[in-house]
Amino acid sequence: MTEPARPQMNAFRHALRLLAALLVVVCLVPGAVRADQPTRSYTISPNERIHVIQRKVDLLKGRFELTLYPISAQLNSRWTEHLGLGLAAAYYLTETFGLQIFGGDNLYVAQETSLQTELRKKAQLQPPSAPSILTQWFAGAAMEVSPIYGKLAFYKEALLHFSLFISAGAGVVGTKVELIGPPPPEDPTARGPVFASAGLYGAGLVGAGFRVHLGQDWLLRVEVRDLIYSARITKLNGCTATDLGELAGPSPQVSPGCNVSAFDQQNLSTDAKLAEGRADGSSNTVNQVSTFIGFSYLF
Repeated sequence: MTEPARPQMNAFRHALRLLAALLVVVCLVPGAVRADQPTRSYTISPNERIHVIQRKVDLLKGRFELTLYPISAQLNSRWTEHLGLGLAAAYYLTETFGLQIFGGDNLYVAQETSLQTELRKKAQLQPPSAPSILTQWFAGAAMEVSPIYGKLAFYKEALLHFSLFISAGAGVVGTKVELIGPPPPEDPTARGPVFASAGLYGAGLVGAGFRVHLGQDWLLRVEVRDLIYSARITKLNGCTATDLGELAGPSPQVSPGCNVSAFDQQNLSTDAKLAEGRADGSSNTVNQVSTFIGFSYLF
């Protein structure tokens, strides 16, 4: 190697050494910085836990449900007031579809509103009987579909399963008409209330509500149902207006279908006269919208 080339080779080697030193520094400095940082704690507080994925559970499929509704109250009480209880039994073919039979009785309250009473007593007006017909009891069958269901976090780590459902069905209702209202507060000894049967009618039913699972077997149910039927008041206690006119007279001659024993025999003439005025042949489509609150048990 010639003398002029030797200094150039030395300079090239010196540059390589400097470059290698820089690379070592670049590689070691980030590691030193990371070593100075505190170790991350992976302890998660209960408030930060999120149940992202949970296997879908079948709580209803293939099971029977028995429901008691201790409260069923009419919501659209313009002409009538109803308060009763109900009972239902259902079988779920799938988690979202079930068949149900139901029944109820308005044994607590089934009467006309104070508006009807005031029109009759103070204004001497007799409203048509059909709009103020009273539902004494009802029974039928329905299907129930749950298009929306899910779960909610409750308290600490508990999960509440819920579902929103709609229902539709058909059945029969027993009806009656109020002849004499409850005794007024100023005269609690007055006679009343007095009713007369208005017969049986076929009815349709539509409803919606939600249920919440309180564990594996118990449920809370809240729903709204619309009981729909068409009524025409031509007979009371099986008696036509002609029969009722006869009962108000001294020597009644009535048709075979007239149930005379359904009237108070001590006030037969008075009640028959009142019933004659209520068997006015009026007709109306009744929509009795009620809320039902109850508890269920799954078998």
